[in-house]
Amino acid sequence: MSTSNKSYDPITDIIFSKGLKIKSAILTDRKLDIILNNDLILIVSLKNYERLNNATLKERSNFKIIGNGTGLHWPTLDEDLSLYGFLKEFFKQNIEKKKKLVIA
Repeated sequence: MSTSNKSYDPITDIIFSKGLKIKSAILTDRKLDIILNNDLILIVSLKNYERLNNATLKERSNFKIIGNGTGLHWPTLDEDLSLYGFLKEFFKQNIEKKKKLVIA
């Protein structure tokens, strides 16, 4: 019998087993394109992030990749967003759509 209190987290497992990292990010007026090191692109609406949504383009453009590619940081906005959070939101939205999820 295991005495470990650690629980399995599939999102963390995907990030680490696939070696996923944020390679770059591109901001526009309404969205954030996150390019991963496997060339997958996550497109994120800024309306989901109040500080980014209300910031000027100049403020939004002042960001850096942190945590060895696991997150983004906006020092002037005091905003930090993670690859984990982006993937979690992606899975949540797709499950809530109640459409087919294909496992190939």
